[in-house]
Amino acid sequence: MPVFPWLRFYPEGVSHHCHVSAASLWNVLEQAGVRAPDAPALVYRSAVTTYGTLVSQATAASTSIESGGGPVVLALPNVPAFAAALFGAMRSGRMVVPLSPQLTSAEVVAALTDTRPGTIVVPPRLEHT
Repeated sequence: MPVFPWLRFYPEGVSHHCHVSAASLWNVLEQAGVRAPDAPALVYRSAVTTYGTLVSQATAASTSIESGGGPVVLALPNVPAFAAALFGAMRSGRMVVPLSPQLTSAEVVAALTDTRPGTIVVPPRLEHT
């Protein structure tokens, strides 16, 4: 068994062993949606998204993201739709590459060239009135 030097700093009685489930993040969210569907998963401004709703949104997003293929690039701001797209891509078994909306055009081109995405998720086009 490997020796971890930080264990000597653990208080007496704290276990040095930890069982970690081999579940994916999608599975963790899905289980939370079953155990506590009405519990808050996300709070954005004054809007609350429950675990049940987030699971439903992620499931819907995954139907738009085919399994297989290259990575899924998420070019979204930090909004609840990002979480739904993230978990939807994970549900589809795809690798996720988040892109900051603050990147320059050159940085976006470099990131897309490096990742060779199979899918790019962007915000919906806003209509000007």
